[in-house]
Amino acid sequence: MKKKIYTISNKLRVKEILLMTGFSFIGLIFAPYSAEDYKLLIPLSFFILLFVINIYFLNFYSDYNEDLRSNRLNNEIAFPRSFYLKNFFLTLVILLALSVLLSYTLTTLYILIVFFWAMYYLPPLRLKSKFALGTLVHFIAGMLHFHIGYVVFDNISLYSTLISIFFALLLSIGHLNHEALDYDNDVKTGIKTMAVRIGLQRMYLLKLNLILLTFVYWFLIYLFSIIDGFQFYIFSVPLVIILILLKTRWYTAQTFQMISRVGFLVAGILYLIATTIL
Repeated sequence: MKKKIYTISNKLRVKEILLMTGFSFIGLIFAPYSAEDYKLLIPLSFFILLFVINIYFLNFYSDYNEDLRSNRLNNEIAFPRSFYLKNFFLTLVILLALSVLLSYTLTTLYILIVFFWAMYYLPPLRLKSKFALGTLVHFIAGMLHFHIGYVVFDNISLYSTLISIFFALLLSIGHLNHEALDYDNDVKTGIKTMAVRIGLQRMYLLKLNLILLTFVYWFLIYLFSIIDGFQFYIFSVPLVIILILLKTRWYTAQTFQMISRVGFLVAGILYLIATTIL
């Protein structure tokens, strides 16, 4: 029984889904909320988790045939394709209803996010296969995902937008690495991602330059006092670590993914603990 649950969990990418919630939970952590706002934390946390599951249902549905042929995903799918489409619409209805109860701004934001991911995954646009546009969607979606955890407590502002850009850049870096991970499978299935179009070496250089740009950006908004010293250092450390990794003989897309995910997860948890205590 335990083995079966573990197998289904892997096929549904539960660990990946939980990690992706971080891009919205970090907005919640940066949001200014009072003691009376604590009652919103549980329904908002549920919304964030279900929201990421909802987007992954769209992912599973749209990439169903490609995933069947993917060596990285073990050439297996947990459920029939119709299961993912039905549950995408079911979770969409639940999320719309819950968002109305939490914040009308959240409702608008969620609809906008679904629109962007639909353009990314579904024909006729399927921006996933368009040069650079897939990364652009991830960047825009990263900013919107951050605000999923923010807008219930405060209005979108210059402050929140500037911070969301940093995490959107991180999501874009992760997307570029994901394209490198799927390079062989995308070549085999004919998906024209940016990695397929420019090759792995240029993809490596692009990722390196984007990490440097992200670090410089984070440093600049620190210099302009948008973030404080603790915020700068706690999220700079994982960036420096993965930057060093890129220049070592141990670098692979797999190790990059693992270390970057763990690094920013730890940074987020430490930041949450520190801000809660202080």
